[in-house]
Amino acid sequence: MMARAVVGLGLSLALLASCDDTLSNLGESVQTPRDKVESEQYQLQFEASTEVQPDVYNGFSTDGLLGAYADATYGDFKADFATQLRTAPGFSFSHTPEGGKIDSVRLELLLPRGEGFLGSSRAPMQVSVYELPAGFTGGERSKQELSSYAESSRLLGEQIVRYASDTVRRVVQKSAIAYAISLKLSNELGQRLYDRSRTSPSDFDTQENFSKNYKLSRTLPL
Repeated sequence: MMARAVVGLGLSLALLASCDDTLSNLGESVQTPRDKVESEQYQLQFEASTEVQPDVYNGFSTDGLLGAYADATYGDFKADFATQLRTAPGFSFSHTPEGGKIDSVRLELLLPRGEGFLGSSRAPMQVSVYELPAGFTGGERSKQELSSYAESSRLLGEQIVRYASDTVRRVVQKSAIAYAISLKLSNELGQRLYDRSRTSPSDFDTQENFSKNYKLSRTLPL
C-alpha cells in the first residue's frame, strides 16, 4: 500500500510539471478553436476641462449636500440647502403642553446608512438653521446665493456636530435604516406652530392650505 501511494504521488507530480501555463491576458487560450474571439486594442486621447456654472439642476434630486470640503484639484466647496416645511394632512398636536408652552423643538436631518458623509466622520461641523423670509420660492435649479438669506435675526439654532458621535439610528421603514443628526431649534418656532394649530386648525388640513396661509414655509441650514 505504501509503494502504491508513492507511485501515485509521483505520477501526479509528473502531470503537474508537464502543464504549460500559457494563458493569455484575454483568456482565449482556454477556449475551443471554434469559439475563438478576435480582439483589438484601441487608444483614445482627449482633453477635458470644467467650467463654473451659476446654478445646478436638481429638479428630481432627493439628496441634499450640507457642509464643506476641500479638493486638491477643484478647490474648496461649501454646500447649503433650503427645504420646505411640510405638514401631514389634518395634523394636530396630540396633547396640550403644560401651560400651553412648547418646551423644546428639534430638527432631524436624515442621512443614508454608511454614506451620509465625506471625509472624516469625527470632523466637527457647525450647522446653522435660518428661517427664510416670506415670499422665498425655490425652483428646479440650485443657486449659489443661499448664504445671502442667512440673516442673524432669523437664526433658529446652531450646533457643532460630528457624524461619528452625534448621529442617532432611525428605522424609517420596515427595512430601511438611516441615521439622524438632531438639532435643537428655538422654542419660539414651535410655539408659533402650536398657537397657529389652535387658532387656525384648517391651515393644517392640506399642504396647499398650510403653504398659502402660514408664511413660515422654509428653513435654511447653512
